[in-house]
Amino acid sequence: MTYPCLGLCMFAAPKYAIWQSCLVGGVAAALAVVIASTVDGEFLEESVRGIRTVSRFLFEDLGRRQVR
Repeated sequence: MTYPCLGLCMFAAPKYAIWQSCLVGGVAAALAVVIASTVDGEFLEESVRGIRTVSRFLFEDLGRRQVR
């Protein structure tokens, strides 16, 4: 990501590669999960239950319907 300098530029415009942005986002997401897990003991159980429910709805339930 880059952005142009509009006016007086005291510092060089930062440039981040896509993999660097993904790395920062992944670390932030992992840190958020760790913090939420330590604050609420049932966070992971509820999250897994929600993922299974959505997965079941999207893949199993719709797979049973016959399209005519």
